[in-house]
Amino acid sequence: NLITEQYSVAVYGNPSINGRELKSSDLGNIAKHPQNGALSLDGEFIAVITNSDEIIIIGDRFASIPVFHLADANSLVISFSYQPLWQWQSSNNQLDVDPLAFYEFLHFQRLFGESTFDKASRALPPAGLLRFNRSTSKVTVDRFWLPNFAKRTDGLKAIAGDLADAVKESVKIKTSGANKPSLLLSGGMDSRLVLGGFAGRSQPH
Repeated sequence: NLITEQYSVAVYGNPSINGRELKSSDLGNIAKHPQNGALSLDGEFIAVITNSDEIIIIGDRFASIPVFHLADANSLVISFSYQPLWQWQSSNNQLDVDPLAFYEFLHFQRLFGESTFDKASRALPPAGLLRFNRSTSKVTVDRFWLPNFAKRTDGLKAIAGDLADAVKESVKIKTSGANKPSLLLSGGMDSRLVLGGFAGRSQPH
């Protein structure tokens, strides 16, 4: 975390820049240039930047850490879990239930996009950059990054090799501080792929 007279930055999770831990200078650059700062971050994280004009929330590229938010008068209410927002609105007589969201959940067993079970709050999308203007209480949400779905022509082996390398690097980062990592094997392709990422390393329990 970093606090100055002009701004404050709080980072939750385990972000990195080019494979290294964040430094105070990195946090300062993120606070001054949120869009470019967000693009430089990797890993699972939520960054909260506050200054005299606005509050900025930055989520990682895949929304690994969920963030729910709503604007109320001159304040921004956020939570890493949806239930507190539901309870907060209910206790303040502001809860406006969204029946279509319940229908969507019953039909698909999940909600899509930024929707929640009420009409006031929203979920921060992947690679979301939220700005809350303190003067107007206006909330804007932009995406600082979009995945590239362009087809590759370098062959299946090259693509599989890149995927294997990425999984190995992810396992390395996620288990860097664990003496005896554990892996729950469901028998499906996801857990098998993660297990393959331990190749050349001590096997999980």
